[in-house]
Amino acid sequence: MDAAWDEQAVFLQALELPPERRAEFLRQACPDDARRERVEDLIRHYEVGEQERFLEAGLPQLDDSATESGHGWTKSDDATQTSKEYAPIDQFQRIIWLGGGGWGDVYLAEDTELRRRVAIKVLKPELTGSADALERFRNEARAAAALKHPGIVPVFTFGKSTEGHYIVSEFVDGPTLAKFIQRQRDERDTGGQTLSSRDYCRFVAEVIAGVADALEAAHRAKIIHRDVKPANIILEGGECPRLTDFGIAKQLDDRGSAADTRPLATPEYMSPEQASHAMARAVVIDHRSDVFSLGVVMYEMLALERPFRGKGMDMVRDVLEVEPIRLRRRDSRVPKDLETICHKCLEKEPQRRYQSAAHVAADLRAFLRNDPILAQPPRLVRRMWRFIRQRRMAVSVAGILALVASMIVLSHQLQTARDERLSWISIQSSVPGLAATIQAVDPHTLELGSPKKIGRLPVERFLTPPGRYRITVASTDHAATQFVEVDVLTLEPGSKESKRVIVHGDQEHARFSRSDRDLHAFLRARDDPRNADMVRIEAGQYWIGLEPDGNLPLEKRRQVVLPAFLIDKRETSIQDYDQFLKATGYEPPDHWDRFISDPELLARPVCVSFMDAEAYCRWRGVRLVSALEWQAGACGSEGQLYPWGDDYAQRPALLVIPEAEDLWRTRGFEEEFGRYSRNTVAVSSRDSMVVPTGLTHVFGNVSEMTSSIDTARRQVYIMGRAWSDSMETITLPTGGTYLLDRYSLKVGFRCAISDAPTF
Repeated sequence: MDAAWDEQAVFLQALELPPERRAEFLRQACPDDARRERVEDLIRHYEVGEQERFLEAGLPQLDDSATESGHGWTKSDDATQTSKEYAPIDQFQRIIWLGGGGWGDVYLAEDTELRRRVAIKVLKPELTGSADALERFRNEARAAAALKHPGIVPVFTFGKSTEGHYIVSEFVDGPTLAKFIQRQRDERDTGGQTLSSRDYCRFVAEVIAGVADALEAAHRAKIIHRDVKPANIILEGGECPRLTDFGIAKQLDDRGSAADTRPLATPEYMSPEQASHAMARAVVIDHRSDVFSLGVVMYEMLALERPFRGKGMDMVRDVLEVEPIRLRRRDSRVPKDLETICHKCLEKEPQRRYQSAAHVAADLRAFLRNDPILAQPPRLVRRMWRFIRQRRMAVSVAGILALVASMIVLSHQLQTARDERLSWISIQSSVPGLAATIQAVDPHTLELGSPKKIGRLPVERFLTPPGRYRITVASTDHAATQFVEVDVLTLEPGSKESKRVIVHGDQEHARFSRSDRDLHAFLRARDDPRNADMVRIEAGQYWIGLEPDGNLPLEKRRQVVLPAFLIDKRETSIQDYDQFLKATGYEPPDHWDRFISDPELLARPVCVSFMDAEAYCRWRGVRLVSALEWQAGACGSEGQLYPWGDDYAQRPALLVIPEAEDLWRTRGFEEEFGRYSRNTVAVSSRDSMVVPTGLTHVFGNVSEMTSSIDTARRQVYIMGRAWSDSMETITLPTGGTYLLDRYSLKVGFRCAISDAPTF
């Protein structure tokens, strides 16, 4: 829209011109045809209203039952004022009291000189000494006398007599709009109805259009009413609106505005500009203030409820901040165009309202003739902004709550996503005063990480990434007279893969099953008598040749620092494992009957799956030896390749070892078991290749599974030479991997435990 274009000014100038000159004026004044047609449409609707002006009604035939009805009158059963004789005021003989307010009383009077009925308003005696009251009274007379319009009640004269100051105006026969609205409310409440909803809405449009015409005449005379309300509008003959009471009217300056020095308007009908002054804000108002008040009157007529219903300063704040409920939400029968016109008048910001009362009248008459109106309902963004603006506190609180709720939900989602990527470990014990630490096993180097305190038992849920861990449980006083080490393997994240470690005080109460979920273990004393069957490996640096991807050449071995630990001198036998089965009721492996069928086999190394081996270790209060510990115990600090040294050619001449078998040939169990029986020896038998640390049968008999896991391939590391391996190609550091859930008659195990608990 062109910033220099002033539609209101062009519209008002065109109205003052004769019809034959308007077309030429509009062609020159309007920048384009669309705007010229819009102004012509406004003029056409305005002139239709002028042609339909009501005629002055005849004077009523008064009787003794007449009483107050605003500035007009109606018949009533109340005759308290009819018998009173009133003293004349100059040439005016008062006939009957019509009503009154805080400023004065209104009477129906007879002008004895001109012989006509008039309304005379007399200032109350107690106000005659007030300069402000007199100024307002005189201002009302001056403002109304300056206006000549059929919709404005004219003032004939202003004077002073012994009875006080008075204003004489035309007498209008009819109730005030306030009385009319109240009667509509009463009829609504009692179920009565005088007009159909369609006819009533059209009647409202006609009344408001008439008042808008009157206001436009005042505004063109540079007078703003400032107190437009139903009590100041009289329905002559019950239909034709007449605007009255210019007591607080204000003369506009040359710029079309006026400083509002005092908020005298009725709060329910004042504009936001007037309400701002009531909140001690300096404001300047113009004719658009009356447009807002007119919108309030229209809203009340259509809804029979005021748009703002607070009291005192609450009312003022509502006028400033609260958007009224849309009319069609109160009554869906109100036409959409009428709702749009009304709410256009009620815009908080003057620049968003109709820019003149003539625009209001033109749109109302367009509605009455079923023509398109020029006003448009507010767009969705505008409605949302108004909703937010009038509920700043609630929206702020809601925004903060929504932000907090979003943060909580986001945090919960992130926590849930994190938990789903982690494995769950819980540790429980019936023994009091225990605490736990955890060490992660590096999947590449197989070394233990630094211990991390989990806390006092019980630990309901400890979250950690999937992997291999060692959990140490001991007393919190660090006396460490009893402790237990449990190796935990979690391969999948989430609670379904959770592991629960249950620590018992002794073997008698420990329960064991083949479930890999609940890991039962018992506390073992450091001075346990069975330690005599174990070899103590001192803390220090050891040469390690095993890597996850296979063997390394001798020159590429690395040194690993290990704490002191105890390791079994011999492999675990079938007889050892049988004691475990009988003590716990643990389910034996499928081939167990074949193992114990021959008493001579009970001393041979036991061959079971990884999970079965770990269950046995926990029953003993120990754990599987790790791959690094096995090499340290078998190879010593020098990391020798063979029990006799690094050179295969220097093997003892009298060395007798079982004949190696072809590892790759496919055999059935019975054939394999037969070869196991022929090539293995008792775990406690004399070993001609005892390593310097004292471990037996590390180079022959069976290979040994360890606690070390290749988590990527989900396989367990095995160390040493089995009876089926070639002595020339297998060394002590040689290792490989084997399936977790399978067993082989070539793979056994031995146990270990740290010399002291890790804290």
